[in-house]
Amino acid sequence: MKNQSPSNLSGLSTRGFSLIEMMVAVAIGMILIVIITTLISRHEAGRRTVASGNEATITAAFASYTLEQDIRNAGSGFSHNNGAAFGCRLRVSRSSSQLLPRSTDFKAPFNSLPRNPFLAPVVAFPGLGPNGSDILLVSSGSGGMGELGYRLNPLARTATSLTFETTLGLTGNDLVLVNEAAVGCLITQVEAGFTGGATTPTLPLGGTYYAASVDGRAVSDYISGRLSLLGNTGANPPRFRAFGIDAASKLFSYDILDISGDDTPSILAEGILDFRVRYGLDTNNNGDIDSWVSPDNALFSPAALQANTNRIQQIIAIRIGFIASGDLVEREEISPEQLVLFRSLGVEELEHTFTLTAAQRRLRVRPVEFTVPIRNSIQINRT
Repeated sequence: MKNQSPSNLSGLSTRGFSLIEMMVAVAIGMILIVIITTLISRHEAGRRTVASGNEATITAAFASYTLEQDIRNAGSGFSHNNGAAFGCRLRVSRSSSQLLPRSTDFKAPFNSLPRNPFLAPVVAFPGLGPNGSDILLVSSGSGGMGELGYRLNPLARTATSLTFETTLGLTGNDLVLVNEAAVGCLITQVEAGFTGGATTPTLPLGGTYYAASVDGRAVSDYISGRLSLLGNTGANPPRFRAFGIDAASKLFSYDILDISGDDTPSILAEGILDFRVRYGLDTNNNGDIDSWVSPDNALFSPAALQANTNRIQQIIAIRIGFIASGDLVEREEISPEQLVLFRSLGVEELEHTFTLTAAQRRLRVRPVEFTVPIRNSIQINRT
């Protein structure tokens, strides 16, 4: 056999790929790239779906928890005596200026609320929020002294003090509600440094929430009413709060007593597209829900509740419905055009249909409903 020369061997070792081989390699590479890209895209889409869904769930859970805490305690501190103070217009002074009734609108998004709120555990104001959403006002004290009330002694009052059968349990800086049927409701404050007792009948008044007269009613006008301990401006304040959404789908709470002093609504959650309320009624005083009604019902509108306080006592539960969304915007519309709230109540007239915009349909949305019993209203209806 004839030996190959070194030059021939060098030529064999440096021979490259043919054009066909190159094309096959490129085709295989492109197929692999397409497969890998598809897998990554699907994984990312799944991740976005899970993340967006989880975000909506977390938003709904937090908003539900916050609302439930306030609603469940609604009426605490003033629901005793079968709700004798229900329906009375609130008069409050803060730092020597009239706080309630308001002389100006409440801060947005609560600027459509009536300036003269009245006392009730819960009051829903239908359609006063952005896009016709509801606003819910929830009131509760936090005194925790048995909620029996203090009886005012006739003729034993001055511009700076009230006299009761006992002041046991009352301390300095407490916020108290004074109520008399012919006079109305006044929220005022106990003078700092005071300590009540069984044999100390005179209650001195003073502090940030004290004024000798508010909205035409003087402290000395109260002759034979009752006093309720609402809480303290320090570590245990009452909670008179409004809840509602703004046009940017943020859920706010708003302290209408302005305990903090900044008179500013606080953001509770983002991504709440709609907010609606229904009342659960006990019409035969057995503590059970007999029927549900919308707050725009003529018999249970805010004006009707204020005029007939027996209907306030019939409200023993609140059903909240809202639409929660994540903030991740998908490329295509992934949510239905309409969502229906309160269908589970089984009454077509109580249902509310929310129509999503084209932009909202690119979000992952979730309808949320939950019912909260108002335990104080249940209790007074059983007495």
